Amino acid sequence: MNFDESAVVDLAERVRAQVGQVVDPCGRTNGTGLTLGELGMVDSVDVGTDGVATVRLLLDDPVCLYSVPIRAEVATAARSVAGVTEVRIEHSTDRLWDPDRLSPEAAAKIEAWQADRASRFAGVNPRVALALLPLSRPRRAAGANPADRP
Repeated sequence: MNFDESAVVDLAERVRAQVGQVVDPCGRTNGTGLTLGELGMVDSVDVGTDGVATVRLLLDDPVCLYSVPIRAEVATAARSVAGVTEVRIEHSTDRLWDPDRLSPEAAAKIEAWQADRASRFAGVNPRVALALLPLSRPRRAAGANPADRP
């Protein structure tokens, strides 16, 4: 399958949009739900006339603990776009992600998240705050945790 230049540009835009919807694992963990697109972590998307998509990511750490799941989710997202025949994932090695890449919406979400955390843990010793974090998550029904049983 070979694409002409305008089809390649369209395909690259569709791949970028799809990959941009992948939720960052940190955002999933901390509750912000920020996507790679909102964070500006998708550096580039190139698609050849043969449908091979190369997605270049910017990570915030060269040894990011989440790089493997990020790569897997990005590859799955890119493969889901009709016309993509193969996916290659690259990490930028010449620069790292920085907060200047945040979309205005992502910056606002992070600011609200930080304000919420600051108000919940105001005046709390940081060591105690870490112990309290699970209290903000939904609790299991009584007796559901084997450690709670007599």
